[in-house]
Amino acid sequence: MGWTSRKRNLKSGNRAIGFTVALLFAQTALAQSPVTITVKAYSSIMTVPVDFVGLSFGSATMQAYVNGTIGYFFAPYDSEAVSLFRTLRIENMRIAGGTALWAEDGSLPARPDIDAFFGFVKKIPGLKVIYSLPLFNASDTADAAAAKYIWQNYGRYLDCFELDNEPDWHSQHTYPGHTVDPQIYESIPGTAGSAFPSYIAKWRRFAETIADSVPSATFAGPSTGSNWPVPNSANTSYENQSWTANFADSIRNSTLGNLITQHNYVGQAATGKTPQQMVNEMISQAWDTTYYPDLYNACLVPAVKDGFGFRLEESNSFSGSVAGGSNSFATALWTLDYLNWWAQHGAAGVNFHVNEWGLNAVISKSGVTYGVYPMAYGIKAFDIGGFGKVDSVAIANPDGLNLTAYAVHDSGSTYVTIINKEQGPFARNAQVAILTPADSPHSAGVMYLSAPNNNLLETTGVTLGGAVITNSCPFAGRWTILDSSQTGQYVLTVHSSSAAIVKIGGQLTAVTQKPVYPDNFSLLQNYPNPFNPSSIIGFTLNRSGEVSLKIYNVLGEPVDEVAHGFMPAGSHSYNVDMQKLPSGLYFYTLRQGANRLTKKMLLLK
Repeated sequence: MGWTSRKRNLKSGNRAIGFTVALLFAQTALAQSPVTITVKAYSSIMTVPVDFVGLSFGSATMQAYVNGTIGYFFAPYDSEAVSLFRTLRIENMRIAGGTALWAEDGSLPARPDIDAFFGFVKKIPGLKVIYSLPLFNASDTADAAAAKYIWQNYGRYLDCFELDNEPDWHSQHTYPGHTVDPQIYESIPGTAGSAFPSYIAKWRRFAETIADSVPSATFAGPSTGSNWPVPNSANTSYENQSWTANFADSIRNSTLGNLITQHNYVGQAATGKTPQQMVNEMISQAWDTTYYPDLYNACLVPAVKDGFGFRLEESNSFSGSVAGGSNSFATALWTLDYLNWWAQHGAAGVNFHVNEWGLNAVISKSGVTYGVYPMAYGIKAFDIGGFGKVDSVAIANPDGLNLTAYAVHDSGSTYVTIINKEQGPFARNAQVAILTPADSPHSAGVMYLSAPNNNLLETTGVTLGGAVITNSCPFAGRWTILDSSQTGQYVLTVHSSSAAIVKIGGQLTAVTQKPVYPDNFSLLQNYPNPFNPSSIIGFTLNRSGEVSLKIYNVLGEPVDEVAHGFMPAGSHSYNVDMQKLPSGLYFYTLRQGANRLTKKMLLLK
């Protein structure tokens, strides 16, 4: 299941070698030189993989009631989360992180948690999982047993396995208050890089043990935490190479590895930064011209030369979060730019790391309700204009304006993404003229990504194509038709602190998703069970209507009416408090029309 196997099946079609996009900026007090973007189609070299956009979660997210969430963060009955994943077209999920070491045997998630998680995964068309197993202070035989269970029950949903998380961090080898893994050690104390030889030896042993149990297993790695040599990053190098490059060199002749993974918190820690400082860094030209190229050339080009694809499996603008910065509109523009940059440089994909209780997230959960942060709009903008065959883009920018542009094409259309990062009182709007050959005119449209008042610090009110992203209603962004003053020329204005997705050729219909409803009428087992004194009862409705949920004792007498009345289709859950009832066996029954389902619950005081 290598990363190269899932590409968009796009026909190259007959098209011109290229065309020129001329960006003519609006007049200000000083005359400005136009920015000219020349787009040339590659013959068929690079296609953006269909699972390019993904999310990454700590494995604690698989637990119920983690960090204040009610029930599981992801479960098959969560139609709101299913709707958001489908709307954003999330087709890769990595489950791992420093919280991996918990549950039934001290190192692995419990089977019910695994079942609930993959129950959710099944609801998302095309979704593949990178599943992490523990390595530090772990058991290879326990890992193998878990891998076998996952493979036998959910193998079709796996991209690959990986082993632990961010092994290059010094804290992984000497974490205060925890037993240091005697098999992974720093040969030069205090130097994280010197632990690489012992790490790779243990990694091989674990991978081979798991592969003995699951012969088809493949692995990603090393999930490097430091993005060295990016400026301000921690130097965890070994023999003047990153762990990423060393890992690729070490396993290039092995049949176990199929994907090189790298983490990238571009701006490092958010702690101590103001929202404005974070915004300034996110739109900094240095990130595109220095930070990304430094990481790419030092860590990922060596992996490609060793024959591997690579994935940025855990990414964010900063680690940690600051209100007003981590959830600002600037994150939407950063997300869109970041996805396009790495797609243009051959990445297998990008996963944004999500803490469901933090602000540097794509989706969030409060109680039982899901929502999105501005980053989700950057992802959706990429979904609309980022998939296809990659085109080369040459930008002539005499005045050094803070603007980036990217292009892809499919069989019938070319998409140009323009991100205007100008901000502040002297920010310049861009009047954009797109020029195509006069003898081959095409229809064209644009979708704008914007926030109120073109303010990068806004946290709400973001729109794409005039539409919002919700947890239940279809996304219905619309193309604005671009009129031309002459054949083959289209003019638009891209305001400062905003982006535009331009589509040239093809149909210009609204971008919509159908509402996502559960597949059937179902009643879930209460959780926890047994319980004292409260428990959660969840159920799904495949149509709206009158519903009742009642609890009965063993004599068939009703003891509580949990819910009654008209309810919409979707997922529902209720917290039941049975403090006043005696211990014993109870039954709860869900009714809707002719449908009736009953389950048992056990109260133990």
